[in-house]
Amino acid sequence: MIVVLEGGDDDESDDFYLERLNLEFECLREITRAIIQKVIEEFTAQLIFGINVWFLNMGVMDFSSLQKTNEIYELLSRVSRLQELYSCLN
Repeated sequence: MIVVLEGGDDDESDDFYLERLNLEFECLREITRAIIQKVIEEFTAQLIFGINVWFLNMGVMDFSSLQKTNEIYELLSRVSRLQELYSCLN
C-alpha cells in the first residue's frame, strides 16, 4: 500500500509523520523480538528433551538414536540462527 501525504512543505507535519513511522517501526521490532525469543525458548526446550533422550539411549545405539542426534544438531543450528537474528534486532 502506498500512502500519499498531502500538504505543503510543512516541516511540523513531516516531523509528525516521521515520528509516527518510527514508533510503528519500533513496535514491529519489539513484536519480532518477542516472537523470536519465544521460538528460541521452544527450541531450547526441545533440545533439552532431545539431549536427555540421547543420553538415556547412549547405551543402545541404533538407527533411532542416530536420527535423534541429527535432530539435536538441526535444532542447535536453528537456535543459533535465531539468536543471531535476535541480536541484530537489538
